[in-house]
This record gives sequence, structure tokens and C-alpha cells, in this order.
Amino acid sequence: MSEHHYKKGHYDAALKSSIGHLKRKPESREHIEILQNSFRRATYEDSLLIANLHESGRPNRWLEVYELYKKMDARQRRVETVLPLYVNGQRVSFARRDYYPLISQAKYETGNYYYTHAKDLLQEGNRESCRRAFDELEKAGTYYSGFEDIDHLLRESYECGITNVLISCINNASFALTSDFLFYLVDFVGDDFNSQWIRYSTVNNSDKAFDVFIDINLNMIDVTGNSLSHKTFSETKQKEDGWEYKKDEDGNILKDSEGKKIKITKYKTLNCLVTEARQFKQAHLEAMICYVDVRDNMLLRRIPVSSDFVFEHFYYKVDGDVDALSPEMSQKVKSMPLPFPSKHEMLRGAGDLLRQSIYEAIMDNRTYVKQNY
Repeated sequence: MSEHHYKKGHYDAALKSSIGHLKRKPESREHIEILQNSFRRATYEDSLLIANLHESGRPNRWLEVYELYKKMDARQRRVETVLPLYVNGQRVSFARRDYYPLISQAKYETGNYYYTHAKDLLQEGNRESCRRAFDELEKAGTYYSGFEDIDHLLRESYECGITNVLISCINNASFALTSDFLFYLVDFVGDDFNSQWIRYSTVNNSDKAFDVFIDINLNMIDVTGNSLSHKTFSETKQKEDGWEYKKDEDGNILKDSEGKKIKITKYKTLNCLVTEARQFKQAHLEAMICYVDVRDNMLLRRIPVSSDFVFEHFYYKVDGDVDALSPEMSQKVKSMPLPFPSKHEMLRGAGDLLRQSIYEAIMDNRTYVKQNY
């Protein structure tokens, strides 16, 4: 297998296979030769790649150089796991190289490339270049931690690359609402909204430049008056009321086969008049969620939302024999009138429902903002 890999030019695979054999049989001359040749050829090819990269003069070559030097160092360490090796009593030599300074230099140069490139991107000043600069600076820090102003540049690139979204509620209806109520409708923004580059806010901070407005335009507010309606119906039931003798059509008492008079159960009809009272009140809110591009003052999309909060209660009055009532109605007639909710309570209930609808709509459209900003 080692020779097969070697002939195919898969020198690292041949080297690995030979090392496996030599750990079991360190005297195997065949595998010692394959190991020597594979090591030499692989090292030569990587060195040639590095020379070509340097000759190209590409500023971004250093990451490839860094990875190649790490690969060469790892290969050398792998070979050292089976050394020393001997052929005919003579110690086999392998050209060893100290890769540490080469790796260190390449690592620094890689970091320096990302750092320098990030500063160039920052000079462009647009959102996408700033985001790329942020990523490049984070990479730079992983390769070299000595850039003194990197934290400052990270903050600068982040603030330049962030998209700020302001959510606010606007009352366009003829119904007066407090500012606290309007703020409550949008006071749900948390970490579940924000992503790396999108930051939502409900506070219009003059120190912050916003890129997108999400305006909740409250266009309709309606609270009905207290409504009380009535409906009357009756319930009846047959109840046992003693007994009597069974008679024929002529009024004669009937007897059974033994000559005994036949008795039958008597029933009477119970009646109860029921008046059902329905208390009803409703609050209805309608709003339009508008996404606006601040720079171009352009409407991006509109999403209608609405809510209905309903107060409905039934109570009953009875007139007649309550024994005529069904078990279900017997429970219902125990209910009593309730005080009607105030307009404020109705609006708060409708507001809770509208708030949830606004939350879900904005959550569902986070991808839209992320893809376009």
C-alpha cells in the first residue's frame, strides 16, 4: 500500500502508511526507503509551492504559506515518531528543519494582512465593507494579538456595519391614547430580535442613526357601548304525580289476567320561564405596519394587523317551577350580572392582542430586513 501511494504521487499517504509498518517492523528496508523518498518529495513540493506563492507577490498569500509550514512541521514530527531508523547498522538521516520561526513569521504576516486589509475596507465607509472589515479584524486577532488599536477598529467597524431599526407606534385614529399605551404596543424588543448586524430599538435616540423605520400606524380604534339584550324561552319537564287505575275508552277500570286492577303512574308537566340576559362589549383595533427606508424615505412593505377584544357574559332570571330546568340550565341560572369593563380595560385587552400580532409580524419579517440590510 505504501508503494502504491508513492507511485501515485500521494506522498503524505505513502509516508503515513510506511510509518505504520515501521512501528511494527522498524527494520523494514523497503518502508524505510519509501519513508525517506516520500518525506523528501513531499517537502520539496511544499517548498516549491511556498516559493511560487512568494513569487506571486499576492498580499493574501500568507495564510497559504502559514498552513503549508504547519503541514511541513506536522509531517516532520510524524516521521520523528519512528526515529532513529537503521539500515545495515547505519543510522538513516532525515534533513530536519526548525519550522517554528517560519510558522511564527507566516502567522504574523497572515494577521497583518487581515489587519491591513480591514483598514482599507473601513476607508470605503459603506455598510458591507465595514462588516467585512469586522470579520477581517477578528481573523487578524486570532493570528496576532499585538495590534494595539484593534479593539477600537472593531468597535468602529461594528458601528459602521450595523443596521439600526426603530420601531414606534403612531396614533392616526381620532381616539386619544396615552404615550404609555402606544409605547406598550411595541415594548417587546429583546435579544430574540437582534442578530449580529441588525439591532432593533423602541427608543429614538438622537445619537443613533437609524436605517429602517418600522412604523405601527394605529388607524382605527373602536369601543362599543354597554349592550344588554334579552331572550325568553321556557323549559318543561314531566314529573311523577302518584298513580291511578288504567281505564278503557269507556272509563272502565282494566284488570290483569289475575283479575287485579291495573295501576299506572300519573305525571304532571312542570313549566319554567327563563329570561336570558346577554352582556356584550367589544374593542376593535386596526393598524398598518409600515417598513420605511430612512435614507431614501421609501415605503418598503405594509402589513395589516388587527385585534378584537370581546366581553360577553350571560345571566338568567326564572319564573316558574325551577324543577323543570335541565341540569345544564340549573347551573347557568346561578350566574349573576357582572359590571361592564371600562373603555380603558377594553383597550388594554385589545392592546394585548394587537401587541402579540405586531410582535409576530415583525418576527416573521426579520429575514426580510436581514437580507436587504
